[in-house]
Amino acid sequence: MPNQTRGHERISSCSRRACSPYSVVIRRSSHFDDLRASSPATQIHHPLPHSQTILCLTMVLLLSAFLHAAPPATSPARTFFEQGQALAARHDHAAAIAKYDQSLAQDPNQADVHAYKSASLVALNQLPQAQTEISTALKLDPKDFRFPEIQGQIELTQGHIDQAKVCYDKAIAIAPHQAGAIYLDWAAALAARNDPALAAKIDAALKSAAAADPPSVEALFQLGQSYANAGKPEGKTYLQKYVEQSAKLPEAQRDAQKIQIAKQLIRALDILNDAGK
Repeated sequence: MPNQTRGHERISSCSRRACSPYSVVIRRSSHFDDLRASSPATQIHHPLPHSQTILCLTMVLLLSAFLHAAPPATSPARTFFEQGQALAARHDHAAAIAKYDQSLAQDPNQADVHAYKSASLVALNQLPQAQTEISTALKLDPKDFRFPEIQGQIELTQGHIDQAKVCYDKAIAIAPHQAGAIYLDWAAALAARNDPALAAKIDAALKSAAAADPPSVEALFQLGQSYANAGKPEGKTYLQKYVEQSAKLPEAQRDAQKIQIAKQLIRALDILNDAGK
């Protein structure tokens, strides 16, 4: 049994270095990278099948990723829009909405401005108005997969789980190459509900993200660590795939600490497996 004990000790040690004990992190997908800079992290206690805790970023500023997608400010409308973005990043949503309204007064057909305004309205819990704005954004640009995600977040905020899933499925239908990222977002949105009854749905969303083409490396790590912490051998499969997929990423996008942790967890699982033979 000494080898088995050593395996458990290594898993426990790796988990502590990865994050807080008995916790994993669901990060937003890369097309929402700006969200990390503009939104505070919110710890969401949510028991997964292996008694894990989800740490999920706040969802209310989902559309801040449009900062990179927006064209240069070549008009007063875009100048007001960018001013609104800056205010929203500082969580001054009332002032941001005023700037978005100024932008829309110049040009009411800017889908991204309507979507940003919707996100700020969600932050202020003004859901009917948020719904109006995202509906307008969807009409103006039905091919932007991020807009159904915002619609889904509004549905989820109201507790409409099934309707929200339909919205995320629409986003995947629009951009199947983003399926891994969208499933990861769906898992994060569900985790933010802090509802133990959603644990199976979160697990399923992470597995879908991991199985997508291309897979979500974040989902692979979450699943691998979760199963490894439970001493389940399938954790090794997810962790090995995480290491393999990470190696395909540009160096700047690799998480060296997580890669190291994944390798250590794989070795710990091998010790447990050998001890059980």
